[in-house]
Amino acid sequence: MSSLQPIAALAHADPAWPQSFIVKLAECGRLIAIGHDAFKATAKRLAEEGHDPKTKLTVHFVDGRPSIEGKVSDGLAA
Repeated sequence: MSSLQPIAALAHADPAWPQSFIVKLAECGRLIAIGHDAFKATAKRLAEEGHDPKTKLTVHFVDGRPSIEGKVSDGLAA
């Protein structure tokens, strides 16, 4: 995938796994990642799916935590 369209995701606290998040794509609701670091887990999965590392990624937390923005490559470097 070579598209640089920005990607937005929604992170929900995972009640089955303490201090972790379930992350779904905002556009379609597809599960994209589960992990302690929602941004890093999402970036890793997007890279595995072939998204360009320069793609802008925003993870919004539904519990009111501040959103995290950056590029997919930022999440891979974390």
